[in-house]
Amino acid sequence: MLDADLLIQSWGQLNKRSAPGIDGVTADDFKLSLSDNITRISESLRNKSFRMSDVKRVFIPNADGKQCPLGLPTLEDKLVQQGGSQILQTYFDSLSGSNIFYDNSYGYRPNK
Repeated sequence: MLDADLLIQSWGQLNKRSAPGIDGVTADDFKLSLSDNITRISESLRNKSFRMSDVKRVFIPNADGKQCPLGLPTLEDKLVQQGGSQILQTYFDSLSGSNIFYDNSYGYRPNK
């Protein structure tokens, strides 16, 4: 289900101004070879050879002066995560008419 078409849709939904991951690839860099990158990722997903990259760890200052850790995935990883999220969102939206969640489940919406 996570094919090249869905990856292209996912690309449109990504925040292109987000900080790059551990590989240093920005959205502008990725866009230069967008078609080739999408094809390569799609092939690796189809062949089950896609592996998530390490996550870059940075620390951002809190209001109290302490620092909070933040993980920055690579753009490729963000793209695959967004595609997976779209698949799951479509699936769960199709079930919204049925009671698949308990009353105390997060996101429960009773039928009315």
